Amino acid sequence: MVGATEHPELRQAFEEHVEVTREQVRRLDLITDEMAGYGTARTFARRLGHERAAALLQQTLDEEGETDHRLTAIAEGMVNRDAQR
Repeated sequence: MVGATEHPELRQAFEEHVEVTREQVRRLDLITDEMAGYGTARTFARRLGHERAAALLQQTLDEEGETDHRLTAIAEGMVNRDAQR
């Protein structure tokens, strides 16, 4: 997606998200079991008493939420406005 956009701010947001995603992968490697969804995995981790794993998954959920809000704001603001020109 980074290479697919010419919009500088959107490109930067995607590049930053790549780094966040790399950190998420590193964190998930700390949790040996693979689970389908972050929210589901976090809930299972809590129920099983794996609080460290649950905290790492919550951190990932928070980062994904922040990225979603940022990309949405860029799309609704600048990118859509630029596309109308």
